[in-house]
Amino acid sequence: MGELQQVSYLLLVGTALVLLVTSVFPPRERTWLLVSWIAHITSAYGQTWLTLDYYGYGDIWTYSQFGLQIGEWLRDDFWNRVEEIIKLYFQQPSRIPFPVQGAGTPTGSMAALTGLLSWASGGSLLTCCIAFCLTSYFGKLALYLAFRDAVPIERVSLLTVTMLVPSVVFWTSAPLKETVALTGLGIALLGLRRIIADGKSRYIGLVACGIILVGYSKAYILMVAFVATSTLYLLQRVRKSRNVLTGPVYFILLSIATLSALYLTGSVFERFSAESVVLETVKLQSLQQGGGSDYSLGMGAEPSLATQAIYAPLALVTSLFRPFIFEVRGVLPLVNAGETFVFLLLTLRFVLVRRMRGIVDTLTNPWCGFALIFTLVLGVGVGLTTTNLGTLSRYRAPLVPFFLVVLLLGEKRRKFDIGSPP
Repeated sequence: MGELQQVSYLLLVGTALVLLVTSVFPPRERTWLLVSWIAHITSAYGQTWLTLDYYGYGDIWTYSQFGLQIGEWLRDDFWNRVEEIIKLYFQQPSRIPFPVQGAGTPTGSMAALTGLLSWASGGSLLTCCIAFCLTSYFGKLALYLAFRDAVPIERVSLLTVTMLVPSVVFWTSAPLKETVALTGLGIALLGLRRIIADGKSRYIGLVACGIILVGYSKAYILMVAFVATSTLYLLQRVRKSRNVLTGPVYFILLSIATLSALYLTGSVFERFSAESVVLETVKLQSLQQGGGSDYSLGMGAEPSLATQAIYAPLALVTSLFRPFIFEVRGVLPLVNAGETFVFLLLTLRFVLVRRMRGIVDTLTNPWCGFALIFTLVLGVGVGLTTTNLGTLSRYRAPLVPFFLVVLLLGEKRRKFDIGSPP
């Protein structure tokens, strides 16, 4: 089967799935969900063009080359060989007859996942991008459903910030770790939302699936999500209690539990210890890509947690609002800067117009509290460890929907029952 036939078949199947799933939504939501699907497909074509004809290299190229090789190997004897690909994904020793870059790391996991999707979708970079954009689309749809009846935001506005932000759609429509991480986050949060709403554990499989996807692509995002989930749990408990002492007591106990969990995680997995995280941050800050968009926060600073904390506010501003318009040269960076300028305007509106009311509304809604903590913690991490404005847009993609959920809180209020499932 030629590439044109493979692409046509994949688009036909993907569009049929999207139409089937979105048919249960109200007409107004359905329209924007279809627009989002078109945006994802367009981004998949755009990523293919940028990789093959504009840059000629990059992470997408690396993952796709190893993935296509794995996919071809699987076609010869799928059932006897898929076990080795599963081992590769879970970063275990595998007997694959050719070298795979990054085996035993998240890079190897991405190669395994790309190989499986390549086996299922065809054998080209374009079909890989379309397969990833299809999974990413449903991951964002899961994220939308998780927040839809949990936050007081008008549905089309919420759908826009979770499924139609240009940079997020673009950077999650290709074989990239950000694609898998955001997909996993959406699936895990939908499962968590269902468990909380129904009071039953039958959706634990969704949570487990999401955790696996995030943990084996970008494990640090999973750590941030655990911290944000602790905040969600705290706000849920405080919301249900009428005792004024409940909040401080739960906060203290939850803080102890969270710090203990982080300490134990660092003890078992050395790469997640405080010392290792700081050393890795300093190492990443020293890396430069050689372009005019390079920057570094804390380069040459003492490798200590206290020193890195000093740079946290600047790192947060960097991850959320840079590049500024006056920093860019060229059309593509200008588009990115236009988006961050909109983020800045929305933030100023939230601070100057909503003021304390916006902060109170955020902290009294458990799911908005999750989004706020997730944005702050991951934003600081991304700002500290990224050294190039060009790649910053990609690395911050998983936090952007959560950031915009916080900013849109209260923009258009509607009545809803926070206990009702989506």
